[in-house]
Amino acid sequence: AGEARIFAEWSSERSIRSVIIVTSPAHTARSRLTFARVLQEQKIRVLVRPSKLARFQSDAWWHSRDTLREVFFEWQKLLYYRVFELWRVRA
Repeated sequence: AGEARIFAEWSSERSIRSVIIVTSPAHTARSRLTFARVLQEQKIRVLVRPSKLARFQSDAWWHSRDTLREVFFEWQKLLYYRVFELWRVRA
C-alpha cells in the first residue's frame, strides 16, 4: 500500500495513463487490488504481471512443497486482505 501511495503521488504530477506492476507470481492479486484501489481516482489503468525470474510455476505449483506452501499462505493473506485491510487503503 505504501508503494502504491508513493506511485500515486508521483504520477499525479505527470500524465500517466497506465502502469505495469511486476511482482512475484504469488503477490499479483494483492498488488492488483492495492494499486487499483489507490489509483482509482486518477483513472490510471493498472496491469500486474508476474516476474519471469521467479521460481514459481503457475501451471505446476502443487508439485513442489515450497510453492504449495507459498500459495496456501498467499490465499490466507488475500482473504485477510479482502476482509480486513482493503477498506483501509485509500488514495
